[in-house]
Amino acid sequence: MIKRAEKYIDFLQNRIVEYNELLGLLREALNNYRSNPNYSNQIRLSGLIAHFERFELPKFAHVLEKEYEQLPEKLTIYIDKDWKAFEFDKIFKSVDFLNKIYTLQRKLTTGESRINAGESRDYIYKNAKLYHYLAPFEELKVTKIEYASPGLIDFNGAEKVIGKIFSFIEKTVTFEFVRKIVDNYDYFKYKRPLQVHNDKAELRNAIRKTETEVLEEETRKLKLQADLDEERYKLQMRKLERQKEVFAEFLEISELIDKLDERRIAKKELLENQLIQTISALHNLGFETEKIKLLKKSNE
Repeated sequence: MIKRAEKYIDFLQNRIVEYNELLGLLREALNNYRSNPNYSNQIRLSGLIAHFERFELPKFAHVLEKEYEQLPEKLTIYIDKDWKAFEFDKIFKSVDFLNKIYTLQRKLTTGESRINAGESRDYIYKNAKLYHYLAPFEELKVTKIEYASPGLIDFNGAEKVIGKIFSFIEKTVTFEFVRKIVDNYDYFKYKRPLQVHNDKAELRNAIRKTETEVLEEETRKLKLQADLDEERYKLQMRKLERQKEVFAEFLEISELIDKLDERRIAKKELLENQLIQTISALHNLGFETEKIKLLKKSNE
């Protein structure tokens, strides 16, 4: 027991020396960059930050995890029918992408230094490597899979992020018109005449175009059904309001992608493609084939 205690003391003393050295290097690099923010000082500081995030930060992950996620939230996706391997791949990739994008939204809101502008390396930005910005405990955890008819998949994550994921998936698998967003995106991205294809706002334009088409049609129907009884009229109005909520949520994530690109965190074109693939996959599995049957979120 004495030898073990001595061994741990030596270990901690060595770590103190190492951390003091790293602390000195970080302070020096930060002061140099503050006084002279040139390219060389930026590279030096970003390199030290990258080293700390990759090798040192994970050692404190269990401490940070308690601060970040005191009450984990559970997202349950109930599944049905026969599933092919590529469909499982789609649902896991879709939920993982949503977790990453909404975690980055939280970081932007709180001003977390891990994604400060100017600290991204080019290859991370150009290839939209979102995992670089997440600590291990911020990744979504798969806690249960039951494959049957029906079955379920359980995910654990941060409460606010799980809430966002739940809302996005629920809207995507519920409304038929969501498919139009994908079709309109394809039009703006690939089929529009080249001479007008220069605003790089394909996703936002696709959402806006779908919104105009859907809401105009629903408003027209409502006017034609002016003789509806009060209860049916209220249901129709609620449906219209729900549709507006869908478009507001989709526009919010479009604006988030713009911010991530402006700050050179992740390239807009790649993020938009991933989002459209996510929408398409979830809508197919939920609305079209009804393999996603129900969603539920709860505190563990």
